[in-house]
Amino acid sequence: MTSFNKLLSKNNLQRYPSQNSSAIMNAIKLICAGFLFTCIAACKTGHGVCAIDCSPLSATALVDRIHHGQRLYVPVDVYVDCFIFEISSDSEFKKVVVCSVDPGKLTEEFNQLNLSFSDLNIEFVIHNIIPVTQELCVSSAQEFEEKWQAAIVDRNLQDEETLCNIVANLDKSVCSLFVQFDLGPNVSGLSKLPYWENCHGIRVCGPRLVKYLLAHEFGHYFGLMHTFHPGGDNIFDTPNGPADMSLVGTPADPNCSNIMTYTFEDSERSFTSGQIDMMRRFCMGFRVGEIYGDMPNGCSRPEDLNNLINNILDKL
Repeated sequence: MTSFNKLLSKNNLQRYPSQNSSAIMNAIKLICAGFLFTCIAACKTGHGVCAIDCSPLSATALVDRIHHGQRLYVPVDVYVDCFIFEISSDSEFKKVVVCSVDPGKLTEEFNQLNLSFSDLNIEFVIHNIIPVTQELCVSSAQEFEEKWQAAIVDRNLQDEETLCNIVANLDKSVCSLFVQFDLGPNVSGLSKLPYWENCHGIRVCGPRLVKYLLAHEFGHYFGLMHTFHPGGDNIFDTPNGPADMSLVGTPADPNCSNIMTYTFEDSERSFTSGQIDMMRRFCMGFRVGEIYGDMPNGCSRPEDLNNLINNILDKL
């Protein structure tokens, strides 16, 4: 799994050695050890893992806060794919860091995510930024281009999903967002419904990050299906979408302005009241563990995301 060769979490460095089943088991051990190390460090320093300082709401407390219209917080661990190229020649040596997403673009989409969920009184906050890195050594600009292209294409997507699920399920008091270079042909994002197995992570393709993509995937995360789901999405105020996929998101789609359809337009989109009610029910059921009553200690709001990522990239 090329994009998980090195996992950096603060000062903690872990390596994923090779693409085979034993490597996956090694990865589990390394990541668990790294997670424990970070928890211990957090206890000593007062920084790091928010779950040490704040317990997620109980279902009863969550119902009470929702009933009174109080703001809820979802802490998010953001894993960002990076490549580190060490370019060496007889005359010079330099390091180039290539990130899977423009930090400013990710900040913009996080803020759009919060706008989209404002009627639910949910705010997504940054719990941690974790660069997932691979180092490549090259000796020329041509070799840089060749290895860069090969690294993007040569991926074992099944193994990658396995490791994402492992990481995402380590701490169920946060949501894990993986920003990757590639998710496969024509795939911009992946998220699983709450009642599915290994359902704690969301994956998006950084180069394909568009307006409402994060809101769409988090809609799935909180239990929403596509508005064009065969047989309907079980929500009273979203009419059945077109059966012909070529019409989805077009003016012929009765849900063309809904976040849970597909569209390439940049026009304003939103959730319906029925969708908001559905997400509330999933908040109070399957997603209680990821939701806090107050701003978790050590978390940052999305406006800090750009600086947080840039500071980490500068240190790689």
